[in-house]
Amino acid sequence: MMTKRIALLRGLAIAASVGTLMIAAGCASRPPENSVLMPARSERAVSELDHGAIAAEYERQAAIDAATAKRHFGYAITYRRNRTPASGVEVHETLAQHCENLARSYEHTANENLLIAKIHRQMAKPAN
Repeated sequence: MMTKRIALLRGLAIAASVGTLMIAAGCASRPPENSVLMPARSERAVSELDHGAIAAEYERQAAIDAATAKRHFGYAITYRRNRTPASGVEVHETLAQHCENLARSYEHTANENLLIAKIHRQMAKPAN
């Protein structure tokens, strides 16, 4: 009886660990695409079309960042919902806070990208 209970607990612990690792892998972040090229393109922008294209690129990146933020907030909710004493309440809270921090960072980046896009949209308007 006791060995069955130990085997069951081990199985649950392994399942919880695998699930945690899969969710944690989703919390990994990567830098925005083309982030190295954008300053160089911005420095060379002279025409209305140049600025419009750059604005569109910043808006596209802002949308990606906003979606990533939303996804990370969802991960935080999942960590908190799935915590149990057996899987470590503190561990789940730490992971949830990590995901929330990433989400706030992505939200901030999205807002900054929208601000830069707005400036380029203004620069794309013909001077009167």
